[in-house]
Amino acid sequence: MKALLTITLVLLTAWLAVLGRALYLPADVTYESQITIEAPLAVVWNTLTRLEDQDSWLTDKKVLYNFDNTSRQVQWNLQGKTLLINQQVRIREAARAIDFLQIGHEKYSLLENFNETMQLRELPDGSTEVRWSYQYHLPHPLPRFIDSIGNASLFWESLNRNIRALKRYIVN
Repeated sequence: MKALLTITLVLLTAWLAVLGRALYLPADVTYESQITIEAPLAVVWNTLTRLEDQDSWLTDKKVLYNFDNTSRQVQWNLQGKTLLINQQVRIREAARAIDFLQIGHEKYSLLENFNETMQLRELPDGSTEVRWSYQYHLPHPLPRFIDSIGNASLFWESLNRNIRALKRYIVN
């Protein structure tokens, strides 16, 4: 009986520690990467705004449909995990930015408001800086904890793979 009580107390303490850590994790998560592409801004911009060609260089995302460059459905394959997201496409030409904003109320995962932003900046030497970010919201503490130990590395690696693939596609 004493052993059972000890095991219960240890498990309860571990659970409270996990929950306590999860309460301090942010609900809004952002990953950002940047890269310099040795090509003029117009070349990079034209590549990114040809949404129908993105499957040519994306590494772990597949655009399932693209409706007149205003909305799309994207399927992510991250190490055996599949995530399906419907996104509104907002091309902000003056700001040289593209936003992909999650739309619909479908719950494909615990992630909410999964958005992406691509921002371009022309550098003095004629090359282009690309900043790409993923943002999402996790409203509940336990998914935040799970995200911090699992999904975080998946999304970070995906972001970096895709931004490097964009550079290879444009430069080569």
